[in-house]
Parts: sequence; C-alpha cells; structure tokens
Amino acid sequence: MKINLNKLFPFLSIRIKLIVAFSLLSIVPLSIIGIVGFYNNMSAMREAVLGNLKHEVDLVNEKTSNFLSNIEFQSITPSWNGVM
Repeated sequence: MKINLNKLFPFLSIRIKLIVAFSLLSIVPLSIIGIVGFYNNMSAMREAVLGNLKHEVDLVNEKTSNFLSNIEFQSITPSWNGVM
C-alpha cells in the first residue's frame, strides 16, 4: 500500500513534510527504547527491593530467635542472687 503525501497534504511544503517524516522516524525508536529501558529498570528495582526485604526478614527472624532463646535460658537457670 503506497501512501501519496502530496494528495494527503497538498498544502505542506517539502521542507515541512521532511521535518514531519524525520521527526516521526526518530520518535518511534526512541519511544521503544525508553519503554524497554523503563521496564528493565523496574524489574531490576523490584529484584533489589525483594532482596532487601528478604534480608530484613531474616534479620528480624534472627533477633526474635535470639530474644526467645535468651528468655528460655533465663527461665530455666536459677537466679544467681537468690531472687526469682
């Protein structure tokens, strides 16, 4: 299918037609590159956030385990000064 720009836009000069054509030819690839880059960055950020959250959960889990172990140890061992 051949598009004749002279019939479609007879009132535009060749200069304007070239500016429009080259603008469209440059905007389309830049838009595609921008969209792909956006989704790649979003994926990388999601992985970084999930890794950070997993680390934080492991840290809280370890602190809780240590706290409960300490409570268990204190409840099993007798008081050193004779006061319970």
